[in-house]
Amino acid sequence: MAIYEQHMQLVPQYIKLSEEIRRLSSVWDARVRQIVTRKQIEPSLVKNYEMRIKMYCELYATMLPYTAVAERKIASPKKRRGIFS
Repeated sequence: MAIYEQHMQLVPQYIKLSEEIRRLSSVWDARVRQIVTRKQIEPSLVKNYEMRIKMYCELYATMLPYTAVAERKIASPKKRRGIFS
């Protein structure tokens, strides 16, 4: 019974996430169409470009946290005391 109650509490959150996924999917499709139109890609190559764009975006989203950490380290390097300093 507790599992059912927990499930019922999560239903509104699930619905909200489902709608957000649907919205982002339509935004994604619109942006890909825009890129394909701007670059004048042949219709036979659209699927290939969609896959390449998706791979690029996934890689960017995966690497973004790591690049932000690296940029912070570069922006404020620690002063090291060497033998001669």
